[in-house]
Amino acid sequence: MSEEKLSLREAKRLATHMSITDHATRLVMDHGFDAVTVEDICQAAGISRRTFFNYVDSKECAVFGAAPKEIGEREIAVFCENRHEDVLEALIALSSRLLDPYLNREDPRMGDILRRRKCIALKHPERQAQQLVQFHNVRKSAMRLLVAYFEQWPDARRLPNQTVETEALTLVSIMSSAMQLGIHNWIHSSSPPGATLMEGLRQSCRDALTNITELLEKPTKKEEITHDSDHF
Repeated sequence: MSEEKLSLREAKRLATHMSITDHATRLVMDHGFDAVTVEDICQAAGISRRTFFNYVDSKECAVFGAAPKEIGEREIAVFCENRHEDVLEALIALSSRLLDPYLNREDPRMGDILRRRKCIALKHPERQAQQLVQFHNVRKSAMRLLVAYFEQWPDARRLPNQTVETEALTLVSIMSSAMQLGIHNWIHSSSPPGATLMEGLRQSCRDALTNITELLEKPTKKEEITHDSDHF
C-alpha cells in the first residue's frame, strides 16, 4: 500500500475519532451525561455502534478522553541517557506527550473539546474513577523514572540529605501541580500561548512551574522586614 493511501487512511481515522469526541462532548454539555446514550453519539456522528467501539472503549472515553499513558521502560531508558539541565521541565515535556494522543493533532475543534471536557468533569466527578486510578499509576511511573535518573546521574540531586524516593516524590508532586495549574490556565485563557495546541499546553505548564518556583524562592514582605530588622 502506498504512503499516500496510508496517509489518507490515517486522516480518515483521525477525522472519525475527532467527530466522535466532538459530538459526544457537545451532546453531554447540552443534555447531561446520563441523558446521552452511545446511540445518540453514533447518530450525531453518522457512524454505527461497531465503528464507535472501534475507536473508543466506552461513552466515558468518548466524553472525557483517553486516560494518560504510564511512562514505560523505553521512555525511562531514553530519559536517563542524558543529564537534563532542568529535570522538572524535561519531565513535564515527557508527561505532556503521554496525555491523550489526539492532543498532538492540530484540529481546531480540539481546544473546544478540552474546554467542554473540563466543564463536564466538574459536573460529573464520579464518572472519572478510572482516569483517577490511571493518574495514580502515571505518578508512580514518573517516580520510577526519577529514581532511575538519579541513580544514573547522582550529582543531579538537590535533596542529598533525603532518600531518592523522597526527592522523586517531591518532584512528581510539583510537576503534577504545575501541569494541573497549567492546563487550567490554558483552558481559561482567551489567548493561550503557543502556535499550536500542544505547544500552548506545554508553555502554559512551564509558565505555571515558573510561578510555583518564584513563589517558593521569593520571600514575602514580612520575611524581608524580619531579615532587615536583624541588622539593627
